[in-house]
Amino acid sequence: MRTWLHFIGGQYYTLDSFVKEAEAEGVTRRVSPQVAEKMSYGDRVLLAMKRGKTPVAFGWFNIERLTGLGDAAMDAIWAEQYSDKEWSVEDLGGGGKAVTRGCGSYVTGPSLLIDRDLPEIMSALADMTAKEIGSLMVGGEFHDHPLVRLKDIPFRQGFRLFDYESFVAQALEEQMRLTDNDISHLPALYGQFYGDDLDTEASGTDGGEVQEIYGYQKLEEIQRAARAQLELVR
Repeated sequence: MRTWLHFIGGQYYTLDSFVKEAEAEGVTRRVSPQVAEKMSYGDRVLLAMKRGKTPVAFGWFNIERLTGLGDAAMDAIWAEQYSDKEWSVEDLGGGGKAVTRGCGSYVTGPSLLIDRDLPEIMSALADMTAKEIGSLMVGGEFHDHPLVRLKDIPFRQGFRLFDYESFVAQALEEQMRLTDNDISHLPALYGQFYGDDLDTEASGTDGGEVQEIYGYQKLEEIQRAARAQLELVR
């Protein structure tokens, strides 16, 4: 299984507020089409966030859903060339749920279960512009992770392939050292553990969910609209 490291920014969240939201709504994180086509359903995403002077790994999710798709992208997936005998498509429902997150809000649309992996789905959308594809995000159910401080890994947007096995092995060694010395501190690891050339295999799942959303608005857009409305009232 491949693991990706992903940072949560502090502009919209504290660590506690992100965890609270993720436990209630699941995790959805913006991703570029170029990165999404390298991912696979079932990949693990390790979540980290700055806490004090250095980042801390605190949670994870498996990629179960490609969401944020616009009308054109969903139409392409529904199109005959992508829903013939080689593409099994199951309608999971029409959506209609209003979702408010720390970074913005949207309404969920139709969801489909596709029996192809993300590279194939993204290949079907390769000729579309970013606007036609939509506000692309990957998502899944949130899981807690034992807190581990990352000493040598700077904050960076996006997703990085991550050597999770080496990370866990060193974290366990550090935890044992702390326990032996009866020190109540987080395990702190030195090393970066990531790189684009990691020899890791795709998860090899049988597909996953794709979901359309409507009316995505960033928090700043919502705030500007609210201020404009207040000015009209005055």
